[in-house]
Amino acid sequence: MRLAILLSVFTVFGYCWGEGTRQCADAPVEHFSFNSDWYYADFQIPEYAQVVSLYGGFDRPGYIPAHYDYIAQYYLPGQTITILDDFQLFNYDQIDDPLYNREYDVRNLGLFGMGTVRLSVPITHGVIWNEACVTFETNSDPSAVPEPGTLALFAAGIPLAIFAARRIKAHAIG
Repeated sequence: MRLAILLSVFTVFGYCWGEGTRQCADAPVEHFSFNSDWYYADFQIPEYAQVVSLYGGFDRPGYIPAHYDYIAQYYLPGQTITILDDFQLFNYDQIDDPLYNREYDVRNLGLFGMGTVRLSVPITHGVIWNEACVTFETNSDPSAVPEPGTLALFAAGIPLAIFAARRIKAHAIG
């Protein structure tokens, strides 16, 4: 009986969330993120969508992989980023793997639209920007989406708790 109920919940959840949509940006020209060292791209997340992954297609010749980081930020309409530390998604002290050229699953962050994801890298410090991407899924049932600005804790797609948080460790896909 428990298995049947659990499978029903997973089936309903699966029908609510749609196919992933991927937004990508080539190297921005003069999009400075508060100084001329950091360039950025903004990705608009539509209402009722959840950000599921981030991809930083960057190279940094001559640097060790420990320096392959980019800044990921998420902010809501009406909010502004004034420094690189505002609204950061990752706790960089807890990231051991390089962030470049890997798809990172960020479902555990519970980032729901409407909002904006910003990816920034230090272009003048040897970073080559090939492509940056954000993938999101849209939910056909608005009542299943938490209020913007909240982060939801999920277990196998089922919301367990909703809480406010800023930084969570990133996990590589695959």
